Amino acid sequence: MSYDDIRKLSIYEDAFEEHPEEIKTFEIKETITETKIAFHHFMNNKFELAEMKLVKFSDKTIYHSMGLSSILFIKAMMTCTRKDLEVALESCKKTLLVIEKFRPSNGSFNLLSWVSNKQRSLSDEEIHAELCYAEILMLKGILTFFVDESLTSFIKGALKINSCHTIFRNCYKIINTEGWKDRDQMIREQFEAGARAGIGMFNLIISIMPPKICKLLEFCGFYGNKAFGMGELLKASEMTKTLRQPLVCLYLLSWNLIGTFVLENGNTDIDLCEKLLSPLIQDYPDGAIVLFLKGRYYLIRGDIDNAIHFYNRSIKVQNNFKQFHHICYWELLFAFAYLRQWSRAAHNTKILMDESKWSKCVYTYLMAILINAEKSVTKKDDTVNILLKKVPKLRLRIAGKSIPVEKFCEKKAIRYLRTGSLLLAHYEFLYFWHAFNILSSNCKLITLILEDITNVSGKVVENDEVDVDDRCLYYFLFGVCNRLLKNYNEAEDALNYILSRESQLTDHTYLAPNATYELALLKNSTGNIELSKELLKKALIYHGYLLETRLHLKIHNMESKIN
Repeated sequence: MSYDDIRKLSIYEDAFEEHPEEIKTFEIKETITETKIAFHHFMNNKFELAEMKLVKFSDKTIYHSMGLSSILFIKAMMTCTRKDLEVALESCKKTLLVIEKFRPSNGSFNLLSWVSNKQRSLSDEEIHAELCYAEILMLKGILTFFVDESLTSFIKGALKINSCHTIFRNCYKIINTEGWKDRDQMIREQFEAGARAGIGMFNLIISIMPPKICKLLEFCGFYGNKAFGMGELLKASEMTKTLRQPLVCLYLLSWNLIGTFVLENGNTDIDLCEKLLSPLIQDYPDGAIVLFLKGRYYLIRGDIDNAIHFYNRSIKVQNNFKQFHHICYWELLFAFAYLRQWSRAAHNTKILMDESKWSKCVYTYLMAILINAEKSVTKKDDTVNILLKKVPKLRLRIAGKSIPVEKFCEKKAIRYLRTGSLLLAHYEFLYFWHAFNILSSNCKLITLILEDITNVSGKVVENDEVDVDDRCLYYFLFGVCNRLLKNYNEAEDALNYILSRESQLTDHTYLAPNATYELALLKNSTGNIELSKELLKKALIYHGYLLETRLHLKIHNMESKIN
């Protein structure tokens, strides 16, 4: 559905309206309440109703327009399909035009205003217009990166985000100024929650960027303080009567349950997640998004069976947003893989192959390695061979660039077609999708995986015909498992074995930098902080290997954590 199609749906809204009478005047407090009701519908799986409730006045009020774009943004982030990203981007562009009409005129909200205290004369509508303008500008900047990954797009996005940062800082200042408490309480609370969430989100995002991007962002004029950002987001999450509070809770949960594993080494605040989830489950007991996050929470806790239960519940409670089912199937395939139930993992992969448009290349490679991992399946070689022959042909290029994980799958498929080897490929993929860190809270599962890996040692360690790439992959996975089980001597010996043979690696060149990073984690765990820092710097020297950006992000955030 295009952006204009969503706008046209307004003619049908009367059939869904709880309050069908026309709003004659647009009081800011009324529009906030209307938008809050729409967000409530969205969280309760009534996705179309939420959009219809907002679209009717989305060209007339700040909050109806901001609410619609925010919902479309969330949907786009959940699906990451180009169509949804473009719809959300177009909505953000039109929302900025709507809000522009309500913004203070003649630059009365710039830095000079704070010196002369002119902000006191700004109306409630004007200050909320500035806040919403900054929020949508940030969403537009993020969407710009996703839709077009070129350097020009990055610079445009960075400039948009720089502009919104200036506005957020001004909004943040106003909540601490004299005379602020003279305004209406609801107006103040709604504005304060947005200002804290905005400045907090901004600081968190900037702080986790890799060094090269950070330098460019600093050149553009902005910096990120992670501790400050998290603190402000937490304050906003405690403002329970505000429009943005549930969304801030979702941001914090997404960061802790997903972001920390993608960008860090799984530095999750489990107690905070439990605190945030409890009221969300109470308010939205059948909300697909909340149930998904509950499943992820149990996954991180190492309770895989409960995770599977909540992922399945998330699928069953709604059928309007099929793309969200695909996210659940993706999580389910990994959950079953953690339990070493390869056939059930492959079953969920098959659903994604048939229904999802995200990456046929990745799904096909996954199907092949999962079938190969299942010992009970006979005559699987032909099936695996057919699937892996397809992988290179399915790799996509967007704006002339490859998707890194697809490039990884292609290289692994080509290696198989050349050597016939898929040694431990299933556990290798799990590692690069953060599985071992996720399972670190469940020593029993890590031990079972280590047993699987050790079972092939006879084929690898004692067989001179096994090439150095496969042998190093064995030692790498053996080392990772032992590090997580705190068998540090065994882990260190295995990882050093890889580094002693890195010059001989031809296909698995990514093992050397990742082994160096794993050694840095090991040394940090044993208290040798200085050596850990040196190893992180050494890991950054490597270049030109598969999934390089992923490792750089982890190294950057590990360095920040140590420092």
